[in-house]
Amino acid sequence: PRNDDASGGGGGGAQLVPLENHGVQLMSLGFVVDEHAPVVWRGLMVMQALRQLLFDVRWGALDVLVVDMPPGTGDAQLTLAQEVQLSGAVVVS
Repeated sequence: PRNDDASGGGGGGAQLVPLENHGVQLMSLGFVVDEHAPVVWRGLMVMQALRQLLFDVRWGALDVLVVDMPPGTGDAQLTLAQEVQLSGAVVVS
């Protein structure tokens, strides 16, 4: 889902609107890519997608952000640590 209101967010322009149920907001790359198209995510593509999910989604006020990270080299985890001001983290591997 998209909201073309340009206010808020870090990327400017249209923002994705997260799904919400029982007060929990959810956004996934699976919502914005063709479900029948194979997707291979590497390095820069993963980092850009992560930035989009962080800054181009209309999250509103959050107490907690849960991020299910893709397996790989750690590029996504490093991007998350560099791009977001963290006050704490729990890592499950």
